[in-house]
Amino acid sequence: MSSRNGRSSATEELAGTSPAVRELRRQIEALAASDLPLLIEGEAGTGKGLVARVLHRAGPRAERPFIEVRAARLRDDQFERELYGCRPGASSGGADHREGLAGAADGGTLFLDEVGDLSPVAQAKLLRFLDSRAILPLGAGRPLPVDLRIVASTRRDLHAEAHSGRFRTDLYFRLRGLLIRLPALRDRREDMKPLVESFLARFAARHGRPVSTLDPEALELLLGHPWEGNVRELAHEIECAVLATAPGAPIMPASLSLLPDLGELPCEGRARLRAYRRDQERTMIVETLEGLRWNVSAAARRLGLSRVGLSKKIKILGLVRPAPIRTLPLRPHR
Repeated sequence: MSSRNGRSSATEELAGTSPAVRELRRQIEALAASDLPLLIEGEAGTGKGLVARVLHRAGPRAERPFIEVRAARLRDDQFERELYGCRPGASSGGADHREGLAGAADGGTLFLDEVGDLSPVAQAKLLRFLDSRAILPLGAGRPLPVDLRIVASTRRDLHAEAHSGRFRTDLYFRLRGLLIRLPALRDRREDMKPLVESFLARFAARHGRPVSTLDPEALELLLGHPWEGNVRELAHEIECAVLATAPGAPIMPASLSLLPDLGELPCEGRARLRAYRRDQERTMIVETLEGLRWNVSAAARRLGLSRVGLSKKIKILGLVRPAPIRTLPLRPHR
């Protein structure tokens, strides 16, 4: 891709240096300019939506709309209304003009998220649309051609679904004119650190809570986690940790929800880990409460807890609100 139009930097959003991510960037750069339908396969949370948006921004349609729709939204009885739109008076309710998703994406990209969730009836209707590349809004007199690229995603094995008869074989092969398979996070652990750094910067800025860095022991916990929810689960974990960490302080193991099963540790190790976690939690809560003058509601919001939950922790940790400093009024000299 030429750097003159600014598209060469589109893949920079895909953090990581693993062979899998380098290959993903190469595929995006090679396939972005095509108008063929493209299918993105990957487990839940691997970033299929992000890849679809990067593909759009890296291609010649970058300045045109990118319209995303959950395939499950295209129900049998609403398929035409959602995808094609409707003209005034097309229904008994006399609804106003409504632009369909395909019309809104004209010139750009229509992203069908989790296309494997389509019913058999909706699959047949989608196949007809792909064959005709025209829309017939409800109440319109004639079909209207649209120029768009179809990108679809799925967490399912659509090849197996088609082989078993649960997904239309002809639709499967139409959608996967081109194919990108996303790796699971557990298969690219060398990308964990750059991903964490990217999420730290994003969520610290979003919540106005500067976080300096990640403690090495916290990073070890992250590296050892199975991450069944993939990048989405990691992002959620880092956002919660940012909210649970005092501004400017490093993220410690106590701020994570990934502590190992204490039952697998020796007794001495369990005791040390409990004491460490209790000390870290106490410090974090005290600093937050003192910074907010013991406003429990505000402190709970900052820590990502409910007010009841924080009150229980205050009681368990034996924290006592400092008594206000009282000054005696001056008596006038007689």
